[in-house]
Amino acid sequence: MKILSIHKTIKFAGICLSTALMLVGASCGSDEEEKLLDLNTIETVGKQLYSIGGTYFSYDSEGRCTRVSDSYNTASIDWLNHVLRIYDDREYHFKTNVNGFFTEFESEYEDYDDGEHIKIREKMQFSYDKQGHLTKIAYAYTDPYFKQTSNSTFIWKNGNLVKSTHEVAEKEDGYSYNYKTESETSYGTELNLFNQYTYTQTEYDSFSFYLIDKFALVGLLGVGPANFPTNFQFKESNAPNWDIDINITAHELGFIKRESTTRGSYYYNYNTIEAGKNAAAIVGTSKAPTARHRGLMICRHQKKCNHPKKSAYFG
Repeated sequence: MKILSIHKTIKFAGICLSTALMLVGASCGSDEEEKLLDLNTIETVGKQLYSIGGTYFSYDSEGRCTRVSDSYNTASIDWLNHVLRIYDDREYHFKTNVNGFFTEFESEYEDYDDGEHIKIREKMQFSYDKQGHLTKIAYAYTDPYFKQTSNSTFIWKNGNLVKSTHEVAEKEDGYSYNYKTESETSYGTELNLFNQYTYTQTEYDSFSFYLIDKFALVGLLGVGPANFPTNFQFKESNAPNWDIDINITAHELGFIKRESTTRGSYYYNYNTIEAGKNAAAIVGTSKAPTARHRGLMICRHQKKCNHPKKSAYFG
């Protein structure tokens, strides 16, 4: 494959890579409700992240991420019915925005507490800015005896996630408990061409919830940082702090190959998909979710930016 230079337009879809390159999207002046990608009628080579740090990803025939698993949890996505399943039995109905980013999970289910049958409700909402960056997560859990609310806020500067805060409030049997965590990330000058979140950011940052944090690695939680991180600091009330140095080794095309940190190294393993000259060959019908659900797409030839109004790709 011919090596891409930074003078060519490179794009990527799906791998959370948190998301795709914003070179074209930014120049189009898109807003929060407008699509950030137009990959129709382009020649592509696709990359799908299938494993990193003990976390594994599966995809359907249309290239959509359908399953994330590690040693402890499994999360599967039913795109037809818009249902997320945790542990293969607990179901959360989900919503996405026009770019395919998750915007809401909600579930009502029954469980037992000391032999008593109780009803539980959970809801999580995600907010994004006009550039597609995740800015807030609001979570609420309620049962007859216990309530928990949490709010995570993400601060971006120059296209990079520089700080996040996570505040939790719990009430049980008349007692209240509150705690807070914070994280700060420093960045170098090397461009993160495909706006990938790193494994360290998803592992320790403020949006961990079962395996939902790992969806950031496959493009379902918005656009990732513009540069590669060099240091990550995590602070928790009444607990030891983490100070993690990060060194990224990138492929010649720009996507992450290896993430070396002071807490270990993580290798990014990808499947390769040859998509030919028409991205629609992979994305399927106009009713299918957008590119953000799919494996990393590196586009070798891109037409000039025309903001998509209606196309076979976006539907």
